[in-house]
Amino acid sequence: MQECEKLFLSNASLPTIAKHSKRERIHNRRFISKTFSVIKDCNPASYVATARKINESKIDVVNIQHEFGLYKGDFGDYILEFMRSVHKPVVTTFHTVLPNPPAGMKKVVKEIYELSDRITVSARAGIDILRDTFALNKRKLTIVPHGVPDVPFVDTAQAKRHLGLSGKFVIGSYGLINPDKGIEYVLEALPAVIERNPDKQILYMIVGEPHPGLDQRLRTEYKEKLEDLVSELALARNVLFVDRYLPNRDMILHFLATDVCAVANMKADQISSGVLSQAIGCGKSIVATGFAHATEALSNGRGIFVDFGDSEGIAQKLNLLIQDEDLRNRVSRNVYAYGRSITWDKIARKYLDIFTHVVEPRIRSPTSAAVRSGLSRSTDRVDSHNKQLKALKRASKKLYNT
Repeated sequence: MQECEKLFLSNASLPTIAKHSKRERIHNRRFISKTFSVIKDCNPASYVATARKINESKIDVVNIQHEFGLYKGDFGDYILEFMRSVHKPVVTTFHTVLPNPPAGMKKVVKEIYELSDRITVSARAGIDILRDTFALNKRKLTIVPHGVPDVPFVDTAQAKRHLGLSGKFVIGSYGLINPDKGIEYVLEALPAVIERNPDKQILYMIVGEPHPGLDQRLRTEYKEKLEDLVSELALARNVLFVDRYLPNRDMILHFLATDVCAVANMKADQISSGVLSQAIGCGKSIVATGFAHATEALSNGRGIFVDFGDSEGIAQKLNLLIQDEDLRNRVSRNVYAYGRSITWDKIARKYLDIFTHVVEPRIRSPTSAAVRSGLSRSTDRVDSHNKQLKALKRASKKLYNT
């Protein structure tokens, strides 16, 4: 019998958020969001029950954060049970869009598109794939970049002291550890980096737990592969595994202690990377492979690119940034300046605009929801939505003014 995982749905109140200052919102997170419902991911009836609960609530709009593997069924098609049953406007955020999808995945994505009022992706490549490969009309598709943390542009010295890394030149790789991270290629590059920079105390910091999506055997095999490489290349003094969960504050501290981030991801079609986004927000010099998110975010002098699986190329680019401090600082400043345009508060405002735009047509034309549900809305339901829209607009104005 399949064991169900729990999917937690958060309920954010925009009017509540808007009445607090930015500082208050940061320090009073309990006022922003709470768990609204829990779905048992392998039970279709649980998806329907949650949709009905939303229908009876004052929620204005539903945002589905979609990732394959998060939902059960064929290519995660259980989420369709929820979408067919919910009568509120739906904005779906696709975190993965594959350029060569299996037929079953293609079918699910197309139905999600039909059941959504708006689709967002974080990169232009995602729009192109959805249009060209999935044959979806661009009218529903919107780019909302992956947000980055809003942190000061600071020297690494203080963070290094806090972590006991003073005097080290820190190269960092981050995220849930799995073969797609390409960490072994950075390890293979290290001997050439250490040899070329004898005056530097080179430390490669690998921060992250094994990916929970891998079965235990694969997790163990990959971790042992990395440890064996460290041993074979005599890198024990130059490699630090931080293989535990870190709260966001501690994760940011590790980023701030890093001189160069190595993002050696192996999937060329990856359109969204939280690790890359955090590195951008912290103003780090980045050596990255040319996966989709990196290609867009690190263009125009905001990063240094290497080929996939190219240890020699990684060593050359790391040496370039280590030895040319002016270049390293220039790349850092460029990427930090770009990051100011996509901090999380700005991304939240982009989503708020989208939410407002999808709610408004539903109120003006209440029969649009009947297409999905097969039901008509009563007059008092429309009046209720009109009141909710006014509150949403007031919240939007307040949020923009904070």
